[in-house]
Amino acid sequence: MSPINPRSCFWVVLISVLNNKQSLFYDNPIIQLKIADSLLKIDSINEEALRIKCKALIKMGKKSLAKTTFDNFSREYKSLLGEPYSGSIKNFWE
Repeated sequence: MSPINPRSCFWVVLISVLNNKQSLFYDNPIIQLKIADSLLKIDSINEEALRIKCKALIKMGKKSLAKTTFDNFSREYKSLLGEPYSGSIKNFWE
């Protein structure tokens, strides 16, 4: 049995809090954006952080920046993993 990585557990809990509609952070796109940026600095291809960041930018009325963020993420994903990112920016427009 492998040991539990406390840092991984922290990020899982943090993402759960951001996604919880009862959370103080759920309707605060500025805080969500800052946290998503922090997650992406540690893990540049964290798909959940990308989703949170793009949705926060869209809530703030910055759709073109959300698209640019998605495109940059897709390039980084392909560069690191050697395959195209299968997600779509359309998933964030809801």
